[in-house]
Amino acid sequence: MRYFLLAFCFFLFFSSCQREARNTEQAAPDAPVLATEAVGRFTPLADNERFAVLHLGASRPGADVVRPSFMTFYAVRNNDITDITELFTWENVLVPGADDPQFTSDFRTAFFRVRAQEPLPFPLYALYMANGSTGEIKRLPILVPSAIGGNFRVTKDGKFAAYPRGGQGGQAASVLISVFDIEAETMTQLTWRVTERGFGGWLIFRSDNGFMIHRTGEGGDPLAIAELDPATMELRTLWDNTDWSKNQDDIPIPPNYHSMLEGSLWVDDVVLQWRDPNVRLRR
Repeated sequence: MRYFLLAFCFFLFFSSCQREARNTEQAAPDAPVLATEAVGRFTPLADNERFAVLHLGASRPGADVVRPSFMTFYAVRNNDITDITELFTWENVLVPGADDPQFTSDFRTAFFRVRAQEPLPFPLYALYMANGSTGEIKRLPILVPSAIGGNFRVTKDGKFAAYPRGGQGGQAASVLISVFDIEAETMTQLTWRVTERGFGGWLIFRSDNGFMIHRTGEGGDPLAIAELDPATMELRTLWDNTDWSKNQDDIPIPPNYHSMLEGSLWVDDVVLQWRDPNVRLRR
């Protein structure tokens, strides 16, 4: 039964990757996905506690960046990193990085990826949610990319998860964006189109309770930026510099562009959380 559920989730995921959306700004809701499953419990956080996490290392000898590891969650009292209590340890999680886990803004709900045990054509991870207020760990009914195969983000309020699915090695002029409503357990697909094809990739960043999508060039610099509001499913292009027929100076840069990047393409709210030494513990 477990294999069937994972295989069915994979079928939904793969089917969504192949779909062609009819319009750049148009959303197409999928059928409801499989139900969320409770897979563990821990002592709920007190009102004065929040999460912190420690990666314990590789699950098997010789593990590299695409292999899973252990991860232990702690309760931190009164924001004092020296006053902690171990809550639980989970295996087969994605290796340490700036993507896992992702916390809500109050650090009382965490989302992390766990590798599927059954063999799949390419690495996919189940998305898990640890609710600090209830002490419950749930496996959400979607499969998401690894940090190597693609990135994903969960909003700061913990209501939506999203990830881009670019094709043709990042050379396409459009990308399919999957948006999962965590409470309603439904998936919506949107397509973002830029003016022209090119070499590069697609990235999604977290911005407040929404997302920013980047079309990057060969060197990793953004060529186009879009803003996605998951509450309304509005996808709006802020800047598109892929039209090679135009002078780059004629394409306005968004007012908050430089402050948003803070000198690095990889800096977004999730990465800023990971820079906090009181969030990611070390031995």
